[in-house]
Amino acid sequence: MKTETLKLTIIANFIAVGVAIGYALAFLPNIEMVTMIIFIGGYLLGWRSGAFIGLATEFIYSNFNLYGPAPIHILVAQIFAMTTTGIVGGIAKNIGGVNLSSVASRIMFLVLGGAVTVFFDLVTTWADVFIIDAGMGFFMSRLIAGMPFFAVHIVSNAFIFFFLVHTLIQTLQKLPVFERIRNI
Repeated sequence: MKTETLKLTIIANFIAVGVAIGYALAFLPNIEMVTMIIFIGGYLLGWRSGAFIGLATEFIYSNFNLYGPAPIHILVAQIFAMTTTGIVGGIAKNIGGVNLSSVASRIMFLVLGGAVTVFFDLVTTWADVFIIDAGMGFFMSRLIAGMPFFAVHIVSNAFIFFFLVHTLIQTLQKLPVFERIRNI
């Protein structure tokens, strides 16, 4: 199998796992692992592939959501935020990632997991406020009202990144399939 085809197959698998894990955890409010899957895809396959994984995963998940499709302005914001998450994953590899000590790596992933989740929550909240042409005061009131939900989302993702990302990346990098695509 050509390495380009192999890489596309891995990208498709990341998208499928991201969508599936999103549906599997949909019953838990504000707790999700889609962000982690997209981030790891970017880390292992590069920022361009990570961006595509984020775009495709969020497009599929949001349009075929168990609770109904997202309104277009929220969909665009979600896709933008998750595309950014894939890019951040690719950049994280260049700033050390799992090459750092285990503790430093986990702390870096905790911070990045929290940061991309804050970004997601801000962008999606802003999109909702923007579409109804409300001002900064309304945006701030939405942030304050949503704080308990944002807190659960941000803290849970930070912990998911802290406890899982380092180990999953190390494990996946050892697979022969990633050896073959490393230099694409």
